[in-house]
Amino acid sequence: VQQHLQQREAATKSSRTSVQPTFTASQYRALSVLGCGHTSSTKCYGCASAVTEHCITLLRALATNPALRHILVSQGLIRELFDYNLRRGAAAIREEVRQLMCLLTRDNPEATQQMNDLIIGKVSTALKGHWANPDLASSLQYEMLLLTDSISKEDSCWELRLRCALSLFLMAVNIKTPVVVENITLMCLRILQKLIKPPAPTSKKNKDVPVEALTTVKPYCNEIHAQAQLWLKRDPKASYEAWKKCLPIRGVDGNGKSPSKSELHRLYLTEKYVWRWKQFLSRRGKRTTPLDLKLGHNNWLRQVLFTPATQAARQAACTIVEALATVPSRKQQVLDLLTSYLDELSVAGECAAEYLALYQKLIASCHWKVYLAARGVLPYVGNLITKEIARLLALEEAMLSTDLQQGYALKSLTGLLSSFVEVESIKRHFKSRLVGTVLNGYLCLRKLVLQRTKLIDETQDMLLEMLLD
Repeated sequence: VQQHLQQREAATKSSRTSVQPTFTASQYRALSVLGCGHTSSTKCYGCASAVTEHCITLLRALATNPALRHILVSQGLIRELFDYNLRRGAAAIREEVRQLMCLLTRDNPEATQQMNDLIIGKVSTALKGHWANPDLASSLQYEMLLLTDSISKEDSCWELRLRCALSLFLMAVNIKTPVVVENITLMCLRILQKLIKPPAPTSKKNKDVPVEALTTVKPYCNEIHAQAQLWLKRDPKASYEAWKKCLPIRGVDGNGKSPSKSELHRLYLTEKYVWRWKQFLSRRGKRTTPLDLKLGHNNWLRQVLFTPATQAARQAACTIVEALATVPSRKQQVLDLLTSYLDELSVAGECAAEYLALYQKLIASCHWKVYLAARGVLPYVGNLITKEIARLLALEEAMLSTDLQQGYALKSLTGLLSSFVEVESIKRHFKSRLVGTVLNGYLCLRKLVLQRTKLIDETQDMLLEMLLD
């Protein structure tokens, strides 16, 4: 029996050596390029990676054909790429996968919605379990990069992608942990920032033309013709096309040509009968006018502007607010909203630096300072200064230690008050009302010993300068 087994082993070895192929020098160099120096390709990572990369390149070439693209989507390629290839491989391969998925969903609402559902499902699962596993939220960078790349593409499905980004933002904005803010909230803010503040036109023809003049519809300043909640629920009446139909067209097109007489007559008849229809509805007690733009005070903006998680999120929120304030009538409401956030300085501390820089930039013009002074901002700031000084006096009596950052909010409020007083008309009208607040603050700060910091010394000097003026 042993002799028989030895003969069988010898026969097996001889058959293996006879089947073993031989390679030339060029073939060995080709194998080394693929990442291996042997022929066992089923166990070689280099071969598998190279084959995957070539397959992705081939799929991108096939996806350029609309008919083949539809076939690939129907075979479930989007989910396969999302589950297995989106986060694996080198950075270049992951970039190729994202571009392939963007190409597969181009001008395809069903495929775009499928990809959006996959992203929302992955993010919502991570948000539900981020307390038990903090690393789960930080592993979403590839899904958020996919959403960012897809929104940057211009096609007919941009509204679906924007709805996905806004839904994710509203899901994550109420979670204040740093890992969620950095990996989800910040990414959504950057997406919204690029959409709200697009880059300037690069062509020579439109280089000096404002963005508002390049739009095809005439935008409103203080009226809302679309409701976000209905839009997020995919209500057809709240879609972009329905919103666009509610806006008036421009009297002169982009080429400077006026509409013809027939078009003017048609517009006249349309406005005439729409006016009669509105009169009929108003007599029956139904609303026919659009909603007025009213910014809430306890919304997501307050949370993001003062979040201690990351400075990038605060800066992105400030950029969005600055872009929204480019319209003068809208800037008025933005200033009123930001003024109501001044009480956050005492709690936020240095995290309010971006907010203060934005507020000072928006009120740089004298007429906006006069407007805010007429709205009663100076007594409001004076009251906040008094409260901050009272808090410092309480700490002086209760604590034997101090914080080097103590007095940041007090210095910021005092500097803001000083910038208002620099306007001659404001100083003339409010001098008698503010002298008591400034004098009391200066005398109280002189009493501080344990809580005295460099910031408090600088605030004391600012109050003294205002008293001398």
